Amino acid sequence: MDSIENVALIGALLKVKNTEDLSRLQLENKKNFPEKAAEIFPITDKSADYPGGINALRQEVAHLFI
Repeated sequence: MDSIENVALIGALLKVKNTEDLSRLQLENKKNFPEKAAEIFPITDKSADYPGGINALRQEVAHLFI
């Protein structure tokens, strides 16, 4: 039972560590590149739509699992 608990604890610690690392990276990116944000994320008036609509997307995804 100890090995199962150890694996679970190690998994939980890794998840916390990964989450902390991702948060730190996101903060660093915001500090380093605020002037380039408009270039990376341009503002558009057009919404993102899948060609053929949402039903076509659903069918395509469904066919991936067949």
